[in-house]
Amino acid sequence: MNMVQTSFPADSLQEQLPSNTQRYENTPPVPSSAIVIPSGLLSPQSFRDRISTNLPDGWQCYQNPAEGRSYFRNSTLRIMTESNITDERISRRVMDWSRAIVPLINRSTRDDYDIVLNVSESVEGGMGRCGYYLVDYDSEAIFWLRDVSTTLMGLPDVRSSMHLKHLLSEQFWIHCEYMPPPHRNFTPRAQGLLATLGTLCIDASSSTGSVSPFHQDECEMYSRSLAQVLKTGRTIEINWCLARLQSLLTQSRIINLFGEPNARADRNVVVNGQTAPLETATFVLWSIIMFNIPSIYLTRWNAIWVDRVTYTREWKKLTKDLTEEFLYGLITSGVIVIASIVLLELSTSGAVRSFAAAAMILALCGGYYAASLFSTLRTLGLYSRYTLG
Repeated sequence: MNMVQTSFPADSLQEQLPSNTQRYENTPPVPSSAIVIPSGLLSPQSFRDRISTNLPDGWQCYQNPAEGRSYFRNSTLRIMTESNITDERISRRVMDWSRAIVPLINRSTRDDYDIVLNVSESVEGGMGRCGYYLVDYDSEAIFWLRDVSTTLMGLPDVRSSMHLKHLLSEQFWIHCEYMPPPHRNFTPRAQGLLATLGTLCIDASSSTGSVSPFHQDECEMYSRSLAQVLKTGRTIEINWCLARLQSLLTQSRIINLFGEPNARADRNVVVNGQTAPLETATFVLWSIIMFNIPSIYLTRWNAIWVDRVTYTREWKKLTKDLTEEFLYGLITSGVIVIASIVLLELSTSGAVRSFAAAAMILALCGGYYAASLFSTLRTLGLYSRYTLG
């Protein structure tokens, strides 16, 4: 870019990842007011104009089939955006940016990509800031106009070309999930995914160490749903379904080093060097006091969190079991506390009263520690890196 003169400050055009979206953040309420609805019989054109969305020339509006969010595409300019171009100010800003980056685009003869622009919607004058990325549908990856660092983009360090391919592919499918391309037919790709789901289904049902991100039941459900959507022939719906599943599948492949020499062939194999931390002295002491129960739970936890990766289905099963055991423990602690209180009230023996007081204190401490341990494990599981399934 340093060799090309541009009409904007270099830092106002920002490389962006599709996953760095604000679509799931709260938005301010849209003002509304009472209006007069024209007669559809006597004033059909006015009625149609009232219920239609006015778009700039060359633009088409589409909706995400699952979430309903609108996005726009200009087939001539090959530009896609989620910025609200029905607002004249935003539309003008998108067009200004599309013209501004022409010198950068003209450095290449490629024409097999889309440009995604997300302009700032602030009321400040001028062009504001613009986040962007380019979509390569043939390579199923995203790229940018300039060389970028994985660190600055928020991507993990890259261990191989296959790893980088999967990272960029994951972002590609996230883009296609948010803005399913209306001009691309992913039907053959979706049919290939059916074969992949069938393979994963057999692997998950026949191997206890399967690295499939989906359970057997999920594979079957996804296959039926995808086949049903394929029968409709509806491009946007097919592309969205494919993108959602491919995004999840690619996440799993990144974690399991799919296609690399040291790929994880069994979920119990450590390939990233992420071993369980050593037990602290405090933890060991509490385990001894509590008859080694915390250590037993920690062992169960580490068994499903190999290489610091867990699967949601296994985590849910563990938390369900822990919840039941925790409730039983609370009931037992409650019984001990009540019995201790009764002994303290009825007994006149100093030894018995001391024993009852000690039992009550241990029961209360044990219940409190078990509750805190359970809460900690839930928090660790909530924020751990895992595959979906």
